[in-house]
Amino acid sequence: MMDTDQGYDIAHRRHINWLLQLDYMQDQVRIFQNELSRVIHQHPDFMSVIEHVGEYRAILLKKLHHIDEYRSKIALLERALKNGVWDTPPIKEELLEESLSAFFTEFDTLKITLRRFVSRND
Repeated sequence: MMDTDQGYDIAHRRHINWLLQLDYMQDQVRIFQNELSRVIHQHPDFMSVIEHVGEYRAILLKKLHHIDEYRSKIALLERALKNGVWDTPPIKEELLEESLSAFFTEFDTLKITLRRFVSRND
């Protein structure tokens, strides 16, 4: 029984960590949205800047959508834990972890690109 309780605890902590990372990413998206608004206000007549801002805004909205999807998936796993139903295949948990890791890495790359764009147009 101790191994099962320990497994639940480890899974729960992993889920909490994922949710905290997603919260942080959502905060960063909001910051970037504000920075893009500032860029557009500083360059209202430059069509190329306006187009780039529009593209970045669309990308950020997609990221927010993915963040919500990941939260839903994590909530389903948590619900299964709380209900004592730990028959969620470990493969599903591993796939989610791999997907989240790729998402975090991709977001880090996007941050670099966005920062570069904002600094050049600020």
